[in-house]
Amino acid sequence: TGVQTCALPISKTKCPSQEEMKSRIARFKDLKSTKAQHGANKGVPIEVMEMITAKTTYNIMSPTHLGGQLSPNTTKRYSVNLKQFFDWCLERGFIDGLPRFPRIKTDNARRPAFDNKDYAKLTRNLREFVKVKDKNVARDRTLLINHVLILANTGIRVGEARQLRWRDIREIPQPEGSDKPADIALFVSGKTGPREVVARSPDVKTYFKRILEVRIAELGKAPSSDDYIFCNPDGAPVGSFKKSFAA
Repeated sequence: TGVQTCALPISKTKCPSQEEMKSRIARFKDLKSTKAQHGANKGVPIEVMEMITAKTTYNIMSPTHLGGQLSPNTTKRYSVNLKQFFDWCLERGFIDGLPRFPRIKTDNARRPAFDNKDYAKLTRNLREFVKVKDKNVARDRTLLINHVLILANTGIRVGEARQLRWRDIREIPQPEGSDKPADIALFVSGKTGPREVVARSPDVKTYFKRILEVRIAELGKAPSSDDYIFCNPDGAPVGSFKKSFAA
């Protein structure tokens, strides 16, 4: 209405005009998050700000008797990221020095390695594990047990196996005159980069053949050389074999 009113005539409270109030009104559409302000004014990427938000640092800084604590190993990995962030801050001139981080005692209880006895027990039980009536379960378990056997006999990582395609397998002939079967080589790519791995036993070819038979039965023909080896019926790579254990 444009009419100015004050509660009491004797009040010393200032009654600003509507024009004066405009500069003090915060419109929701004009609000900017702290992360956005740091990004615009100081050049701090939003991803970096996410690393030091309360929801990220709480489990590191909260008292140890509270629930939801991170394991020492996870805390150590987070500390490495924070140190990299503070190094960047020092380089950009946002801080004058690096904070000191306490030494974190990590768990040294590593899982014991498989010995020949353990491996023999594993392979013996795998033969029984696949004997089920449900076709879908049998299909998943067939891929799982051959996945285990291939990894055990090649040393490739789970992530490398996930990206393995039929074109990535080749035979290496034995020298002329040898009666030994051809070796099997796998071309894989993982966190250490691309590499070729030679299986420790030619029996690996049998494990791949079992998977190939499953795919031929599903497709009605041989899969393409570009198809993933460890894949779902629709051809998409298997993300996890957890459901195969639970089935």
